[in-house]
Amino acid sequence: VPFLKAIPSKSHMLLVQLKRLGLLKHLVSQNIDGLHLRSGFPSESLSELHGNTNLEKCKKCKKRYLRDFRTRTANKVHEHETGRKCENCGGMLCDSIINFGENLPDKEISESFKQAEKADLCLVIGSSLRVTPAANIPETVGLKGNNLVIINLQKTPLDSCASLNIHAMCDEVCEKLAKK
Repeated sequence: VPFLKAIPSKSHMLLVQLKRLGLLKHLVSQNIDGLHLRSGFPSESLSELHGNTNLEKCKKCKKRYLRDFRTRTANKVHEHETGRKCENCGGMLCDSIINFGENLPDKEISESFKQAEKADLCLVIGSSLRVTPAANIPETVGLKGNNLVIINLQKTPLDSCASLNIHAMCDEVCEKLAKK
């Protein structure tokens, strides 16, 4: 299904509910599909490490615009200007997608590691944990001896430092967790 036609899954909705209950403090995502925001998860508690296909930012004043369309218009990998201008300051708007070879956004990556340092539990849902530095975030929790729980069909490089590995479909596990 194309990104714009995709709807949040049971896993997304569980995360929203865990946040509402105060059990989930921060969510780190490598997905660019925008489904976490569309599920209703609050943006101030979300770090989208690789960007969001529906989000563009002003180069000048940093204002963010969440769109109902794909913001990327560039033909070259490392070009990010969308051709639109900021309503606030007139600056150029850029898509927020992070491509291979580009640095992750400082704010998002530093907040992710800060939250990992404070976490007493890290729940990894559906990640292969093979892309760094994002994979180092849950590793931080696991190496501290705190609870690292990985839900993924396949084995991951962090399985040995996890307190629990669940090799199953994410939505099936999250549905059962939601019932509890």
